[in-house]
Amino acid sequence: MPKIRLDEQELVYLELSEMRALLEELERSRNPDVLLIARLCLATGARWGEAENLRAEQVRQGKVHYIKTKNSKARAVPISSELEEDLRRGRPESGASSRALATRPSGEQ
Repeated sequence: MPKIRLDEQELVYLELSEMRALLEELERSRNPDVLLIARLCLATGARWGEAENLRAEQVRQGKVHYIKTKNSKARAVPISSELEEDLRRGRPESGASSRALATRPSGEQ
C-alpha cells in the first residue's frame, strides 16, 4: 500500500524580540530551571523534553549530544561556552543525579 504524502507545514520561528521577551518573563519564574531549559531549547532547537532530561555526559567539548530523540536520530549541536558552563553549574551538587540540569522533587515549583 503506498504511503500517503502530506504537505509539510511551514516552520514557525520566534523573532529575536520574542525570544528576549520570553527570556525576560522566564527570569521572573518561581522555577529556576525553566530559564536554563528555554535557553538550551533556543540555542539548540531541542524539544522541551530533550532539554529537560539532558544528562551531564551529553554536554561535552562545547556541544550537546542528543541521543534519545523523537525521530530516533542522534545529533550533536554546538553551544556557547557560557551556556555549557551554566549547564554544568545547574547540576545537583550531591552527585545523586547525572542530569545536566538541576532537578526538583515532584510538585515543587
